Amino acid sequence: MSEALQAPLQSNIPHPETPDFAQQPHPAVERIYLLSDNHFNMGVTQADGQTIGIGRQRLHSVEWGTPDTSDLDAMRLVRGYGGKLGPDAITTILRAPEPDDPRQKRRTEDWRAIWTPEGLVAGACDVREEHDIVSGLTKFIPSPAKWQSPSLDALMKGRVTITPFRSAEVDHSRRRISLDGKNFNPNKFPLDPRGRNSEVKYFHRLEGKENSHTWLLLSETSQGLRIDQRMSIPKVKWNEDKAGTGGPLIWLDQYNAICINHGFTEAVNGVGYYYSIGWGWITVDPITGECSMPHLDPQPLVTPDMLGKAAELYNIRRVSYTCGNIETRDPRHKELELIEILVNRGDTETLVVEVDPTPMKTYIQEAQRMTRSSLAAGALSLGSLRIPLLSSIQPAS
Repeated sequence: MSEALQAPLQSNIPHPETPDFAQQPHPAVERIYLLSDNHFNMGVTQADGQTIGIGRQRLHSVEWGTPDTSDLDAMRLVRGYGGKLGPDAITTILRAPEPDDPRQKRRTEDWRAIWTPEGLVAGACDVREEHDIVSGLTKFIPSPAKWQSPSLDALMKGRVTITPFRSAEVDHSRRRISLDGKNFNPNKFPLDPRGRNSEVKYFHRLEGKENSHTWLLLSETSQGLRIDQRMSIPKVKWNEDKAGTGGPLIWLDQYNAICINHGFTEAVNGVGYYYSIGWGWITVDPITGECSMPHLDPQPLVTPDMLGKAAELYNIRRVSYTCGNIETRDPRHKELELIEILVNRGDTETLVVEVDPTPMKTYIQEAQRMTRSSLAAGALSLGSLRIPLLSSIQPAS
């Protein structure tokens, strides 16, 4: 692991196309350093005391508009000097398709993962390549796919099962809609206060401007996927044009979670796309089970200006993007102490951004205190407001 990025990467001189929301670093960000200079879009999962990352190998020349085609590697992430993570025991689990082999017309991108009692469950983007004989053009068609592996050992040996999903059932009916988005994010939803039992559900965003700030909440059934809910995402400056799903939820208790997600704005000061990473507060209604995001922080945690010129891509995009995050909790009380966001810098490298979750937890607790006070004063109707209050007793693990 390179030691070239010892200091935080924030520059004192803003980029000429720096938007106003990226002028100041977020106070919760503690440290940024390089994890791998040969992998990007890295997902991560923790199990059996180990941390496993899966990232796409870097390609030095990628054509705009085409999917990722390099090898997909799994690696153990171990801590070294100063508590920094670094890759170890790297093994390739999915080989790049041969360009002249007609049997290999599938790509897998944007790997996001959780660990369940049944082993690994990951969400990815499955890209099919189709050639139009009439026009002579090649189309790349994205759809979500589930990865499964029974153990860490099996995963490191490349033993995975990939199940693509082309459609989802609508509202417990026989009607189905096509799934065409790239974001497919698995999450464990706790079913009890200690988080010992959970249900796997997925966030997915369809393509199209009409879906730019709407996520589908999906459950898996014997017939495939079912749409449980359409969830609106708040619009702020850093996700003004599209809201992506980011990494798996970080649960504070059975009903409240921190959501590390990304978004972008188009034509910032007339230049291309600008991808940022921020945090939102997810709540689960204790009666209906529906999700909502009552708050999305208007100040992003990570912006391309924090990452330097290497975040620029194709001369039209400036990219900070995430597929995974690592939680550090107090071993006794399970209190969340640190979030490490794995950040894709310009589709070339993976950085670790260490974030103190205290400001996030404080905001949520204060918002709930105000809700409690308003209810006590009779200013709000309990029947019309069901924001679950954050428990300080047993956070979900």
